[in-house]
Amino acid sequence: MGDDKDKGSLLPISTVAVMLAAFGVTMFVQPFKGSRPFVPEYRESYEKVDARLWQDPFQAVLDSLKAGAAGDGAGQVDIGNGGPKERRETRFTSAYLEKIEDTKKVEVLAVMVPGGPYFEDTEGRMRFRYALLSGLKRVGFVSDDALHVEFIKIASPDKKITLSNIIPIEWLEYEKDKKESVLVLWINDDTFEGTPLSKLAHLFDYIEKTKKLRRINVRFKVIGPAISGRLGEMVREVSDNKTAGWGKTLDGVKIYSPWATVDNARLLKEATGEMASDENDARAKIKNKFRNHKITLIRTIGTDAALVKELIEELKRRRVDLRSKKSHLLLVAEWDTFYGRSFKNLFNEALKETLKSDGVPDNKIDIDQRIHFISYLRGIDGSVPGEKGDQDKKDGNAQPKSDPLSDIKKLEQPVGKSQYDYLRRLAAATYELNENLRAKGDDEEIKAIGVMGSDFYDKYLVLQALRQQFPDAIFFTTDLDARFLHPDNIKWTRNVIVASNFNLSLRKDAVVDVQGEAPPFRDNYQTSVFLTVLRAFKDKWTSNLDEDVVKCLSQFADEERKGKALSPLIFEIGRHKAVCLTDPSDTVRPQREQTVVGIRSYVRTALVIALGLVVLFWTSTRINNYVKQLCHAEGKYKIVAVGGVLLLVVAFGYAVLRISNRADEEPFSVLEGISIWPAEILRFLAFLLSALFLYLSWSSREANRKLINEKLFRIKEEPDRPLQANDTNDKPGETKQGTRLRDLWLDYVSRDSDRHRVLRVIIILIFYVPLCGLIISFDPPVSPVRGGISPWIDLGVLSFSSFSLVVVIFYVFDVTRCCRRFITTASDNISALHQSGGDIRDQVKNQMTLVRLIAIRTDTVGKLIFYPFIVWFLMFASRFDYFDNWRTPPGLAVVIFLGAMYAWSSAFLLRQSAERARTCAVDRLKDLLLINLGDKKPSPDLTKHIEAALDEVRSMRQGAFAPFTQHPIVQSLLVPFGGVSGIYLVDFLAKMNF
Repeated sequence: MGDDKDKGSLLPISTVAVMLAAFGVTMFVQPFKGSRPFVPEYRESYEKVDARLWQDPFQAVLDSLKAGAAGDGAGQVDIGNGGPKERRETRFTSAYLEKIEDTKKVEVLAVMVPGGPYFEDTEGRMRFRYALLSGLKRVGFVSDDALHVEFIKIASPDKKITLSNIIPIEWLEYEKDKKESVLVLWINDDTFEGTPLSKLAHLFDYIEKTKKLRRINVRFKVIGPAISGRLGEMVREVSDNKTAGWGKTLDGVKIYSPWATVDNARLLKEATGEMASDENDARAKIKNKFRNHKITLIRTIGTDAALVKELIEELKRRRVDLRSKKSHLLLVAEWDTFYGRSFKNLFNEALKETLKSDGVPDNKIDIDQRIHFISYLRGIDGSVPGEKGDQDKKDGNAQPKSDPLSDIKKLEQPVGKSQYDYLRRLAAATYELNENLRAKGDDEEIKAIGVMGSDFYDKYLVLQALRQQFPDAIFFTTDLDARFLHPDNIKWTRNVIVASNFNLSLRKDAVVDVQGEAPPFRDNYQTSVFLTVLRAFKDKWTSNLDEDVVKCLSQFADEERKGKALSPLIFEIGRHKAVCLTDPSDTVRPQREQTVVGIRSYVRTALVIALGLVVLFWTSTRINNYVKQLCHAEGKYKIVAVGGVLLLVVAFGYAVLRISNRADEEPFSVLEGISIWPAEILRFLAFLLSALFLYLSWSSREANRKLINEKLFRIKEEPDRPLQANDTNDKPGETKQGTRLRDLWLDYVSRDSDRHRVLRVIIILIFYVPLCGLIISFDPPVSPVRGGISPWIDLGVLSFSSFSLVVVIFYVFDVTRCCRRFITTASDNISALHQSGGDIRDQVKNQMTLVRLIAIRTDTVGKLIFYPFIVWFLMFASRFDYFDNWRTPPGLAVVIFLGAMYAWSSAFLLRQSAERARTCAVDRLKDLLLINLGDKKPSPDLTKHIEAALDEVRSMRQGAFAPFTQHPIVQSLLVPFGGVSGIYLVDFLAKMNF
């Protein structure tokens, strides 16, 4: 039995342990969640090649063929890739023969796309095909068969159909003239590795030798290659005349490069070893090399070097000054690609060039210790083709998704294909690096982190890992992708800075719509392909596009021919869209969105405000009366004050609109979560409300004072004359206790005046403000602001609003403290006078007067607690990350809640003092009742009088004596939490003459 009891006691302990473990993992260690879709294995079967226009043409062919058979309908071409020497007669599939016979002009478009089996390759092929066909549709070419594709088989020893030995083909016809057509050849970029131009020559020679094509005009164009390395191989080929045995096959061929982003200087050096003086010189040398072979190379996308330079400029706009030793930069990139490995050198070179242009001497340029590099391998999630992720497996023995223990067991296990455990250690190593930098004591730390890679899902996982460790750092990457904006990813991608050559569309404005019917694309490379197609088919502009679009594209082409580089664009990922922060230099890409366009918007805004004020004036009696009071002579100072406030509001609004419309400043947005201006507006409103609340506090207490003087003490007041102790109508009949209570009241009124309060508040601020600064200094908050002017506005508005909040808090604190002191002093003095005896009726009257006085006074003073809480809530709400990447460090949180507790505690103590005074008054009335009943001849009327007084005191519900749930100290706590507090707040504002 004892053993059973011992065993039974372990159950709740283990249960609690499991719950705590699950809580710890889910709350403090957020597991990585990959989002890479499932990639099926390619299977080789033989059947009709069905493919919609948005499908991957390679996968469509492989899915429609039987293993090992090419069929009679497929041609076979030797591209010089080690295939058999003997081959059958080359010809196109019979499906195209009849169409070609009647065609006068054929544009052969060879499109080089990624050829790997991984998801990124499959997705890339789908995206590029969609963009290419959309571009051809824009200039007037439509698919002849939107449901099928055919293919050419590349000669190879292996008879199996694979990704590397097929070339899917499709036919498009010109809508206005069926005699003009486009033949699209989808080329696996990997298959053309080594000598891409030679293999293209073999392919084009195959097409030219087709007998049916000899009588028509054939022009060859190439869109590609898919990677920068392949472009380097092309440069190497045109530089080495020995390998250029193409004859005249490639004469007149135009190569359009919409994907390769390596800069020309690096491309030239890596391919040929030649050096260039600058980027333009390298560009000219490369073009000349191609031109020597009668080939035209047109690069239609910007380079990585340009993106890096623009990123450095953007970091400077965000106050990450890499000239200072305090600012460090971390680059996280894949090391198994040239693209990823090149970024460290790109940043080093670009930063050195930037520092030189800023006038920094060469001997003071020391940046090697400030740019840190950490690498990873592609495919962090371990996903491979043909294998589903753990979340997609339908194994009956698998743990349910809702079981936290399942996530704990799988959390970054250091075994298997998944690299999550490397990612966790990468984040830990980065954090340790940053701590070592901070330990130097020179305020050195990692200010910005760049995540560079060719795989979006890898970058997404790195963002998950590092943004948990570096919530204040600026994260940036390259290449805009719609996956950044997906709701499942936005938690980790919002506020990431993206340098990209294109937006997701080419809609410049409502008039110049380059993209036409096509919706926004999935990534910037699709946009590049679309624009490249328009560039390649320039002869179709005039007949198919609007005049404004034709003019826009012509200007862009002219600038491109003159060698003007494509300026990069900087985006910040918002909650619903990528917000463009810079204006492109060309006329094709959309300009940065303007907050307010033209003077008409200003006029409309002013008209709306004016009409709103007129409606309020005619519908609100109180506002109507208040405006009429301003029209009197004594209201002139109020007119000046109101006019000054309106002028301040207009000036602030105008400044925000003008500054936010500048490309180098903070943009304006309310819903995207990338702008500081909503926070600045809330802080500015808090500042204005602080001034208003200080005035309302004074005016409400003055009105309350006059009411008490008239109702309880019958004190006469005259303008410009201070109160006197003998200002009463019934001095001859006044009791000693009544005189003492009046004197205490007059003394309190004197101490409660603002001329004395200012000094007391200043003394408190002298000690409180440095204390708050010291607390915050341990982990100072970071403002996510950009630009040269916006930070100063942010600092100014924050300083004024924070100071005004502190003033309101301690103003109300001092008001309640004075009132509390008066209540305590008056209660004690009346108690002392009560002990000295006197007429019972006078004593009852004085007790009643004291309680009524407390109720009436605290009814006004107690409501002042709403003022600091309203301002405090606005300041608190201004740091919501809904508006921008605001973070509230522990020190700032302590300061924020410390101020709130000061205000709330003063009101709570005021209620305690009032309740204690009422308890004393009840006890005294009970004593008076006992004294009356103890007389030899007790007075029944006096007994009833005392009992009525007791009932009134006990049932008092005004001011500090209100029920606890209806008291301002409770209602004020509900202000930051919404819900029912909104009702309380509206009711309060209505009672305060709003």
